[in-house]
Formats: sequence, structure tokens, C-alpha cells
Amino acid sequence: MAISKGREGDKPGEARKRALRRALQMLSYRSRSRQEIVADLAGRGCSTEIVEEVVSELEEKGLIGDAALAQDIVSGGQRAGKSRSRIYAVLRRRGISRETADEALEAHFDLDEECEAATREIRKMLPITSGPPGAEDLERAARRLSSRGFSAPAVARALKETASGAEAPGGFSFP
Repeated sequence: MAISKGREGDKPGEARKRALRRALQMLSYRSRSRQEIVADLAGRGCSTEIVEEVVSELEEKGLIGDAALAQDIVSGGQRAGKSRSRIYAVLRRRGISRETADEALEAHFDLDEECEAATREIRKMLPITSGPPGAEDLERAARRLSSRGFSAPAVARALKETASGAEAPGGFSFP
């Protein structure tokens, strides 16, 4: 049922109340960007006026805020070992503007953490052997990390750490 369509016997403002309830229901599951709320309400037939009123009210009450959401996405993505470009793609897919996404990454993305994540990924993909990984293994690992969106500096540092003989979990070592 479309939210903006008045029902017979509706009091003035009922469509707005239904739109606000829907937006709050969405927010009860997880944080949403402004664009996600707008798209959902518009897709349910809300008028532009009602959508703007509801979104403005949610912003005034601090229930939605793209900058805070972007910061949370960046932090969560790093904890999950995702690359900068993958996190950026999530931000954009969630409706975060380019400017806000760039600001969040600049302020909250840590290259050292990306390098550690890249090193963990290399260690997962290289075969565990008694000898050093070959050039072919390292090239394959570099291509795979690049395809997963890790930056060139993170890939280079991870390859250097892996090739320098850092200890792997379980007592295995990589030369």
C-alpha cells in the first residue's frame, strides 16, 4: 500500500505519520543513510514534501546522519579486514555522497591496518611450505590482493613483510 495515498476517514497528517513510522522501523534494524530513507519512502509512494519533512525531522533528532554512518562503516570495514576501495564502494552503495565518503576515509582509514589485513590475506593464500614462497606465488598473491581492492602501498608492504620471514600463526614461517 502506498503511504501517501490517504485512506477514507484519514485525519490530516496520517500519511506523514505512516511515513515516519516506516522510517523509524527501518532505523530499528540498522543505521541508514539519508538516501536510503528517501529511496524507500519514495518507492512506497510518499510525496516529495512528506519525504523531506520526515527526513528533516530524523536529522534534527540525530537519528540519521551520513557523516556518522560513514565513520561507522569505515571503522567496521577496517575491523573486517576490507580494503579502502571496498569500503568506499560500500559507502557509495549505501547512498553516502562522494564528499562525505572521502572525508570519512581520510579521517578514519588507517593504512597500517590495511597493510596488516593484506599481510593476513597473503598468509592465507600462500601454500605452507618449509621453503620461501616463490616469485610466482608472490605475484599471484599480489594480483589477488589488487583485485580485492588493496592499495599498491599496502600490497607492497605486505609482500615485503611476507618475504622477509615474518612468523605465521601456528609456528609456520614464511621466508
